[in-house]
Amino acid sequence: NARRFLRDLERACPLRIRTILTDNGKEFTDRLFGLRKRAATGEHEFDKLCAELSIEHRLTRPKSPQTNGMVERFNGRIEEVLQSHHFRSGEELETTLHRYVWLYNQQLPQSALGCKSPLQAMKDWHKLKPQLFSKQPYYLPGCDKYFKHFSNALHEIETTKRLQPKDEIKLQEMRALAEAVINSASSDHQLSGYVNQNVIRAMTSIEKSKAGNFNNWILVFDWSDGNFLTWEMVSRDPDIAVAQYLRYEAEHPEHEQKEVVMIGTSNIETVQHTHSHYFGIDHHDVALEGMEKSIIGLSKRSQVDVGARRILMTMKNRTFWGPKKVSVSTLKNHFCGNIASFDYSLDELRNLGLILGNDPISLDLKKKPTIEGLL
Repeated sequence: NARRFLRDLERACPLRIRTILTDNGKEFTDRLFGLRKRAATGEHEFDKLCAELSIEHRLTRPKSPQTNGMVERFNGRIEEVLQSHHFRSGEELETTLHRYVWLYNQQLPQSALGCKSPLQAMKDWHKLKPQLFSKQPYYLPGCDKYFKHFSNALHEIETTKRLQPKDEIKLQEMRALAEAVINSASSDHQLSGYVNQNVIRAMTSIEKSKAGNFNNWILVFDWSDGNFLTWEMVSRDPDIAVAQYLRYEAEHPEHEQKEVVMIGTSNIETVQHTHSHYFGIDHHDVALEGMEKSIIGLSKRSQVDVGARRILMTMKNRTFWGPKKVSVSTLKNHFCGNIASFDYSLDELRNLGLILGNDPISLDLKKKPTIEGLL
């Protein structure tokens, strides 16, 4: 509803919202026209929320939609996007909308903003007038978010841990969004790989000046804009290296979109102190041998969609196997209410021969190894 939208907007918007302009819909105001003409009382729930948030609420003149022309035009753009696609599921619709918002805010230059993207213009305004902001604007990770989580997943596998099914499903969702962003890029090279040669040259130069084995290094990465903030050689002594790592971590916290990583030799003593953000060059071949099998497993499990895996997990956890059945409506509305692609995903599981019955249904016990493999 309108109140929830305004609360979400106020939390998400980096700018301090001083004024909001709406039409005269009943979700916004108790103002009346015609024979029952009445001015807004200020007692409407939306008005009360505006007062709570110190926002001035203005209303357009009646029957003048052009006053909010910018909003109307933007709604028209979204409508064009939706009409130009055929969506097989609510999941596809959600992914498309996320992709459009990400590209519009962070990638598409606007002539009214001096050929800058909206987010770049906002970052520039923040530098000039920080008092107008409640928090610092930053780039929301699109592909970066997926690659960061994928990197973390590989590290879990490297340390012989197994990913939980819910974590794999989340990774699969982020992969779908990342692929959608890449496929929407207007240039083949817009989102291609980039090697920061300055970092490589600096590290190489310092390493050449030092005798002996490869040294420990601390690198600080900024996920908000995809750049290294700093890189520094640190001691090979584990205690000293850990102390330096903790100092950097305190200066560059994760909630500010920063990540501190140590790379170097395979002295495992540092791992427990650096939150596993340690990559031992000397033992990576052995780690990769184990990771290869796990990555193949991840790839096979990605052959079914996210919704199908969620249905499988729900039915498995609630032990709907063989003779113990559940009605499709109960499964859909009570146990899997957050799966927008439920019908399509259930059909996919039926086509794979994993589901017994039409309604009610259960998992096929004979296919238990396959089902557990997919999870």
